Amino acid sequence: MTFLNKYQVAERLQVTTRTIDKWIKEGYFPKGRYVKRRPFWSEREVENWWKSRPNLKCA
Repeated sequence: MTFLNKYQVAERLQVTTRTIDKWIKEGYFPKGRYVKRRPFWSEREVENWWKSRPNLKCA
């Protein structure tokens, strides 16, 4: 299983890291798993979210 950090997720979704933070705060994006106070997401988790995501405006 491959895990992605916030920067990799933002790059993959073509948004900024601030947008990821905003989505997490608003409950639109999964919080991820924290390792040493940094969030990580599995590739599968991000892909599943992308397929079922609500219509969001990017930052």
